[in-house]
Amino acid sequence: MYTNIFDYINNQYVFNFFIGGRGIGKTYSVLKEIYEDNLPFIYLRYTNVELDIAVNADLFKQYGDDIKYNRIENGFYSFHREGNLIGYGMSLTTFKSKRGIDFSNIKIIFFDEFIPERGSRKVISYVGEVFLNMYETVNRNREFNGDEPVLVIACANSNDIANPLMIDLGLTRIAEEMINKDLEIYHDSERGYQLGILKSDPEFYNTKKETALYKFATSKFVDMSLNNMFAYNDFTNVKSNQLKGYQPIFAVKGYFTMYKKKNDNQFYLYPNIQGKEVFDINNDIELNKLKNKYLIYCNSKYYKNCIKFATYEIKQLFLDLFIKV
Repeated sequence: MYTNIFDYINNQYVFNFFIGGRGIGKTYSVLKEIYEDNLPFIYLRYTNVELDIAVNADLFKQYGDDIKYNRIENGFYSFHREGNLIGYGMSLTTFKSKRGIDFSNIKIIFFDEFIPERGSRKVISYVGEVFLNMYETVNRNREFNGDEPVLVIACANSNDIANPLMIDLGLTRIAEEMINKDLEIYHDSERGYQLGILKSDPEFYNTKKETALYKFATSKFVDMSLNNMFAYNDFTNVKSNQLKGYQPIFAVKGYFTMYKKKNDNQFYLYPNIQGKEVFDINNDIELNKLKNKYLIYCNSKYYKNCIKFATYEIKQLFLDLFIKV
């Protein structure tokens, strides 16, 4: 009845991201495969606290009692089987301090809960870059020698489609397309990754929705936990639109252009860069110029319901820039 993540794994895709309802077997199936096949691994979480909680709950106790762990320091554990080192538990926040370690035996990185829960504070800036640097540290140049690259499996619940890691890795727009087209799996052979928005097994769904929690819970919580919907993301005014008749007002470098329809008080944000005013929000001076000139203007147009967005990712950035300030 549980979902086996390894049913989706093949050697064509090194990076594998799976989003699924709570309790469907994502973490269970990955750890089970690691345990049964004795795969040298890194178990990865965002923070030291998350890592401590997971490891101290004894990750592998469901499968046997022969894997032991030792806490080496904050954000760093080692796992042993019959006295032999078989893996590490690490947090992404402290990974950069572990670059002197020999990871040459590692076969798999399992990033558990890669989408933070709602209410979690932001703990890492430039998380996509940090994630890729982590992978570079572990994988090194093994492919130069004809060895297989380290497999990455990342699993999460559907807490937030516009989470920082997915945005940085270019996955949020793909997830939007998948939702619109009702796709469960998206493959990108050129980049070597797959993204799954997994449907719950019907038997599992029908059984779990009758439990006390899900009878009591709000519809949004049920949609996120059981239906694997991004229920807490507001897709209002996110829609495809033609640019005919629109003129650029300003652009945010690398993200979007804000257009205004001729002779109309309607606006559309589209992922291209057009117009004379282009602001680089990674530059504090230009960010301040953008807000000084357009904060009140954009705030007013938004609350008058005059703005539409090509993607949810653009909407989220717009909200961060002009509304949630």
